[in-house]
Amino acid sequence: MRIGQSRLRGDVSRYAQSFDLLEVRAEPGTLPRPGRLREWRARVPKEFVFSVRLPAAVAELRTDPESDTALRYALRAAEALQAEWLLLSTPAAVTPAARTHRRLSALGDGLGRSSLRLAWEPAGLWEPEAAERVARELGYHLVCDLLRGKPPAGDTLYTRLRGLGGARFGVGAAERLAETVAQRREAYVVVEASGARRGASALRSAVAEIAAVDTDAFAFDETDD
Repeated sequence: MRIGQSRLRGDVSRYAQSFDLLEVRAEPGTLPRPGRLREWRARVPKEFVFSVRLPAAVAELRTDPESDTALRYALRAAEALQAEWLLLSTPAAVTPAARTHRRLSALGDGLGRSSLRLAWEPAGLWEPEAAERVARELGYHLVCDLLRGKPPAGDTLYTRLRGLGGARFGVGAAERLAETVAQRREAYVVVEASGARRGASALRSAVAEIAAVDTDAFAFDETDD
């Protein structure tokens, strides 16, 4: 399990003392140069995960020179950070349609030639079942909000927890989510609600407790056999 936030506040080394995941928004011209990004990578633990959010021009599924330039910018950032994920957050204007399917497929095919994993976060009119089906067909991992709905099927969970209306991600919410997170082989949890550090700590503790109970039960079953 990796837990983090959708932006860096302050020094990356200090951030890594509380979190082990960071989403980086790669809008052209907004990030430090690749050399500085390589320093970020060197200043965090080896197991720390970077996820690069693709620029708006790419997320709109446009096919023009501006989109191509923006994509190259994001891929250079991902390479410098040794990122594990590329995140595609499509806006509400990207609706369920044949053209959308074709463009998602073309983008996924192009990016799939790299070692990066692809996460997709649709907005707007997408029904969860339809989005999950498209993501599965095209090789994307569907991003969900565990606080507001069921996760898609699969061994890998990528979730964004939003605190609407000033809500906090507290101990109670962490404990409610822990069982769902613990059932997955791997989980990437991005906290956008306030109280992220305390909530992250509580979620880690709750998942570890569930894992310990499951391990004890398995050991008992083996002895019993």
